[in-house]
Amino acid sequence: MIVIGGVEERLLGGSFSFGSQSLDVALGKDALLIPGSSKEHCQSVSGGRSRPYISRSTLEPPDSTRSQPLAWRLFLFHYSCYLRRLMLGLLAKLLCCFIEEDAGRLLRGLLWELPQQSWEASDQITYKGRCRVLAASREKLQLAKPKKPSPPEKLGVESVSKDSVSLMWLKPEHDGGSRIVHYIVEALEKGQKNWVKCAVVKATRHTVSSLRENSEYFFRVFAENQAGVSDPRELLLPVLVKDQLEPPDIDMTNFPSNTVYVRAGSNLKVDIPISGKPLPKVTLSKDGVPLKATMRFNTEITAENLTINLKESVATDAGRYEITASNASGTTKAFVNIIVLDRPGPPSGPVVISDVTEDSVILKWQPPKYDGGSQVTNYIVLKRETSTAVWTEVSATVARSMMKVMKLTTGEEYQFRIKAENRFGISDHTDSACVTVKLPYTTPGPPSTPWVTNVTRESITVGWHEPVSNGGSAVIGYHLEMKDRNSILWQKANKMVIRTTHFKVSTISAGLIYEFRVYAENAAGIGKASHPSDPVLAIDACEPPRNVRITDISKTSVNLLWQKPAFDGGSKITGYIVEKRDLPDGRWTKASFTNVIETQFTVSGLTQNSQYEFRVFAKNAVGSISNPSEVVGPITCIDTYGSL
Repeated sequence: MIVIGGVEERLLGGSFSFGSQSLDVALGKDALLIPGSSKEHCQSVSGGRSRPYISRSTLEPPDSTRSQPLAWRLFLFHYSCYLRRLMLGLLAKLLCCFIEEDAGRLLRGLLWELPQQSWEASDQITYKGRCRVLAASREKLQLAKPKKPSPPEKLGVESVSKDSVSLMWLKPEHDGGSRIVHYIVEALEKGQKNWVKCAVVKATRHTVSSLRENSEYFFRVFAENQAGVSDPRELLLPVLVKDQLEPPDIDMTNFPSNTVYVRAGSNLKVDIPISGKPLPKVTLSKDGVPLKATMRFNTEITAENLTINLKESVATDAGRYEITASNASGTTKAFVNIIVLDRPGPPSGPVVISDVTEDSVILKWQPPKYDGGSQVTNYIVLKRETSTAVWTEVSATVARSMMKVMKLTTGEEYQFRIKAENRFGISDHTDSACVTVKLPYTTPGPPSTPWVTNVTRESITVGWHEPVSNGGSAVIGYHLEMKDRNSILWQKANKMVIRTTHFKVSTISAGLIYEFRVYAENAAGIGKASHPSDPVLAIDACEPPRNVRITDISKTSVNLLWQKPAFDGGSKITGYIVEKRDLPDGRWTKASFTNVIETQFTVSGLTQNSQYEFRVFAKNAVGSISNPSEVVGPITCIDTYGSL
């Protein structure tokens, strides 16, 4: 530190020492500080022509009365005025002075302006060029004496265990003009009178150990430089020496969405801050299974971090990893998602083949279970005929996980291959099963034999049951044909597809006898015709039988009784038709296989404890069949007698 004219200036330069003192060698913009000896010496030099009494081994001023010379050494240099400003930084390193002086004597110096000049090595160092003294008086140039430093700043407790306390502090605000050589740490147990020196350290932190558990201590720290020891910096409150329990904490704030990324084949190192007292035990698991350390994938636990080390990452390393930290204060769980940036996995199968026609199929699949850390941009679909091993591309720009493949050859067997693509590459493939391109279903079977449910002079209503087999495809409708009994030509009775299992035919001629047959249709086409119905005369039908009732019940039979219709349709009633239905889901079927002439009939062949319903039709001489009578039932076949 140099004080010039009472103003403190800290200039660029190095330092030299003499005895127990030290001084900066300062380098100004256009001036150097060079050691001299006295005011008279300065004046002798200020003339610019006299020779300075400076040699490489001694420094003797003209008026010196001292017998002991000053030993010193000067490194020589050449200074160029053209490079003055550029070389200022180097001059401080080239100029290195070491001076020793007997006790009590002050060092005096000169500031010389250096225009064009040079120093040459000889027995006596000779000055060449002009020199002007800028500051020479002892009053204006003096050495500042060091003082004691101020106390250390911000003394605090870093951590506490059952037998130690870790302290930390900052350097003093003022070092007294001399660097701090060390710090003194002292402790005082509560209830005692004498402070105990614990350590002398150079660092700004220290752990005081070998303390008594559950005792309280005061602490203070001193700073010391060459001038002496500072005032102490004390903790205001005592510190209780015991283990401080803290529940575990896993800090994931530095990981957005708890996710880290690594390029496939690269190494990954993740430091996750973990805290807790005592130090938590940390485990890592994936899919509920604890991970075992390997050379490629392992973890390290320190007092501050959980470090996950992964070498040469592959797609199978990706996933959600559960982190569990536990100590005596509790247990904390967190997770980290490791995403390996790679090409996606294969599309998830199986590949579903649907809507097979004679020249097309529809393929459906699921996205890859692992997308490689990047969204799947498209799928690539290929095909091959099973008779060859050559794959051909159908499309490389499929955006969704389904596609309709068209322009296939009817009757040919195909296999399909699906690949997924993202910005990192193309996945492995997923293959479909083999499929033959043809209709996967046939035309439906014939419906049941139709029957007439209502007859008038102007219309006949016909009913039927759906076919037993739909050919593998749902029946979409029916077609009804009719003909005169004396004709061999069938004609269509409906113009549109019949969606129900009954149809009212209005294109008839009164007095003619008609027969009917029906076809079922599905996606494959129209199936075979049913058997023709019984002939029916197109006249006003007779009315149904009246007052149908049960007169007798046994385990296997039921006896029915009814009355003749009130109107016979203009022709004599020639017989009756009896039908039955099994409950709860049975169909109406004939119970009489011959013409019933009487107004009673015993239905046999029934099953014990089963329930049934019954109805009766009337038929007249011209073949007109009435509507069914009211239904009788349900009746349970048991050994019971009586009438209803």
